Amino acid sequence: MENEKKYQIIHVTVETKITQDGETETHDFSEEGQLVEINDLMYVRYLEHLDQQETPVTFKITDDKHVRLTRKAANDLMLDFVEGEKTKNHYQTPYGRMEIGALAQKVDVEVEHGAPKGHIFVDYALYSNNEKVGDYQIKLHFSL
Repeated sequence: MENEKKYQIIHVTVETKITQDGETETHDFSEEGQLVEINDLMYVRYLEHLDQQETPVTFKITDDKHVRLTRKAANDLMLDFVEGEKTKNHYQTPYGRMEIGALAQKVDVEVEHGAPKGHIFVDYALYSNNEKVGDYQIKLHFSL
C-alpha cells in the first residue's frame, strides 16, 4: 500500500495562553509553515521563533477531537490531546524523561480541505506527578 503524501505552504498564526500560580502570560506569533496530508492524517508544521530560539513544532490531526503536539528542542515534548480525557505524555529534558499528563477540556479542529485553511483550539490542564502545573490554551489558525 502506497502512502499518498501532499503538502502546501501555509501561513500559521498562534496564540498561547499560560496560567500558573494565578499569573497569566500570552505569546502571539505568525510563521510560515506546511500543511501535510498523508493518507487520512493531516499535519501542521512550522518553526516557532520565540526568545531567539527556533523550535520545530508539529500538530498531528487525527480527527476533530484528537490532536498530537510535538516540539523538538533542547527539551522534547509530545502531548496528546483528546477532548474530555487525561492522557499520559512524555517530556524529555537533558536530565531525563518525565511523565506528564494533559487533561483536555476542549479540543476543536476545523479544516477546509479545498482552501486549505482551518484552526486548532485546545484548552487543557497540565499535570506533573499528579499535581496540576497550570492551565493552557492554544489557538492556531492556518491559511494560504
